[in-house]
Amino acid sequence: NITQCDLYGDVAPSLLDAFLNGFNATVLAYGQTGSGKTYTMGSEAHESAASDGSNNDTLHHQAASDNILNDNDGLIPRFMGDIFSLLTQRQAS
Repeated sequence: NITQCDLYGDVAPSLLDAFLNGFNATVLAYGQTGSGKTYTMGSEAHESAASDGSNNDTLHHQAASDNILNDNDGLIPRFMGDIFSLLTQRQAS
């Protein structure tokens, strides 16, 4: 098993770098129905956190993006947060 944060750390750095340097970047989720593709990509993260009774104690700080993310947030919310944070950093420098 791998956490959402660990998966993102394995996948994101090279894709973010390429994307921010003008190249296309794609993540493809492929697998059997019910295998967790939607969860991994992130579109159900907020629904599952709300339905399982989670509270703010489950939130953690994503250092690279200064965004508060839930442990269940998938690749898309993490990528989007980092894209905007990195673009803001580039604009400031």
